[in-house]
Amino acid sequence: MPRDGGYNCDDSDRVSGLEHDSAAAECACRSVLPPTNHANRVAESIPGIKAILLPTLQAVARGMDARVQSMVGYCAQRLGLVPAQLRVRAANGRPTFAARVYWALTQLKSARLVVNSGRGIWNVTESGRWLLASEPAEVNVCAMKRSPEPTAIDVEAAQLLRQLEGTTPVEFESILMKLLARMGYGRHHPGSATLTSRTHDRGVDIRIRQDWLGFNEICVQAKRWKAQNVGRVDIQSFVGALTGERVTKGIVITTSGFTKGAREYARLLRDIHLILIDGLMLARLMLNVGHETYL
Repeated sequence: MPRDGGYNCDDSDRVSGLEHDSAAAECACRSVLPPTNHANRVAESIPGIKAILLPTLQAVARGMDARVQSMVGYCAQRLGLVPAQLRVRAANGRPTFAARVYWALTQLKSARLVVNSGRGIWNVTESGRWLLASEPAEVNVCAMKRSPEPTAIDVEAAQLLRQLEGTTPVEFESILMKLLARMGYGRHHPGSATLTSRTHDRGVDIRIRQDWLGFNEICVQAKRWKAQNVGRVDIQSFVGALTGERVTKGIVITTSGFTKGAREYARLLRDIHLILIDGLMLARLMLNVGHETYL
């Protein structure tokens, strides 16, 4: 029994289990748990602006229909909201969570992480893309406001990365093979670097023979991804392909990024030396060795 002497019930199911008639049960439930109490608890469970910032930025960067309403659905899914939370409205009649997503957008805009290119349409800036590539646990708007603008090199690398995202898979693999040759891999003799057949590549897109007889071989996997990072399962699959080929050196190159789990798995490998190159690192490498002949 609670302190006020009423029944300790959270919902009508508990009340119905009591040995009272329906009228008495309904009365007891109203006396103990006014409808406003439950509504208040639901409203208080809605995430605050700080928690909404990161999924909102991710929603804009995904390349989806970057309108506020579509981002509300994405953020709600990422944060695990239930329909009852989405139905909560503020005093002005507007949905509380949707209003917070919009407020998160204004905060991200003030931190130069997103821009609105049209009425209700948003796009991520280069600063926003650089931040997401670092896989942050949260977005610190105050710190971003104090951070300097991206340098000319940063902007050039980001523009180059956008060009790579617009290539076809075959074009992307060909560009990577040329880049690796410029870096000294696969140019020792004719045919030392080859593109594999797309139907039987087993996850290996480029093979590089470092000697005439192929004793020292490197296998490369190319992932021209945009909105999704390469995960641990993807890396495990590639490692399985390397093991089947009896190759101990591999490179995974992507235009996106790698999850923390993927990086940790690659770092702990013992018998295979695996290098992970994300989009930002790829763009920097191309700028360092000269990219004009690739695109």
